[in-house]
Amino acid sequence: MDKGRKRKTKVKPAQAVPLTDNSGIKITGRFEYFDDRFYTVVVKNTIHEAWLKNIPDKCIDRDYGNGEYKIWLPSVTTILGVVRNRQLEKWRGDVGNILADDISTAGKVRGSIIHNAIDLASRGTDIIYRNPMLQIITDEQIKKHKKKTHKPVFIVESQEVMVQVARYAMLLDILQPEVRETEQSVISLQHCFGGTIDQVWYLRGGSYKINSDRTETKIEEGLYLVDFKSGKHFDELATHTQLSTYSKSMNYLGKIKGCIGIHLNNSNKSGLLGVKLYILPQYRMEKFFDRFIWLRNEYLMNHVETPKDYEVPLLVQLPKKYFQPQPQPQPQNKQGEIQC
Repeated sequence: MDKGRKRKTKVKPAQAVPLTDNSGIKITGRFEYFDDRFYTVVVKNTIHEAWLKNIPDKCIDRDYGNGEYKIWLPSVTTILGVVRNRQLEKWRGDVGNILADDISTAGKVRGSIIHNAIDLASRGTDIIYRNPMLQIITDEQIKKHKKKTHKPVFIVESQEVMVQVARYAMLLDILQPEVRETEQSVISLQHCFGGTIDQVWYLRGGSYKINSDRTETKIEEGLYLVDFKSGKHFDELATHTQLSTYSKSMNYLGKIKGCIGIHLNNSNKSGLLGVKLYILPQYRMEKFFDRFIWLRNEYLMNHVETPKDYEVPLLVQLPKKYFQPQPQPQPQNKQGEIQC
């Protein structure tokens, strides 16, 4: 690790959606469409058609109005999902689909909580672990903490979640990054994708004993795209493909020094316990992006469906004719006994 002056971690507030650049392109939101995710983008109808050549016509609403087009860009993770994961298929075959679905759902929920806690911590929120069984920390103590620190609080009730958030904090203490963005939405019309980057770091460079006590991990100075993984297994190929693709977005094209995949649930027992960095320098990113382009073409040709807007109703109220009949009370005698 660098032995120079210790630097404080600086956090710049994330750029919130909608994101507008000088050409009038703005991201209007993320959209879940069954198992797929899209990013909706609004552009002026005077945009040059060359920008839209890789976007299927069924993903462009040219009748959106107000002199604008509405465009649906598939997410990078959705596109990468066209690849068959044979290891995952084998695991499903071993444990059965019902149990596999339950485990996968629990893992996704846990991962979402971890990412949310990291995002909130990076914006100045204190993360507090409270065991729901022991209740060592009371509501009154939390209230006093908020009053004393004048900071918001996020309560974590899972020990596994808190361990990974604590590992993130220890990693920051070692690397001392300048956190430029967190949960940043990005798009590319030219390459037809949207996505969300976990964080963007500026690192001053150095050598760090994170992956091992014996070997130092060298990082050059520059801007890095960062992605956190909280599951048991780390897919290095998918993560580097994902981050290399984000580097081609309109936001960061030509600005990135490299990508860092961070596994917060690693079996690593040396260096920083439970943490492993997977660093991809800029000169190696192009071949991963080429892989994405091949997968994107496969997705657009055989998998993409036209997304449909769906308005969530504020109230669902069924007519009485659809109510389940209420059981009729059984007749009783004068003593209150049920008559057979």
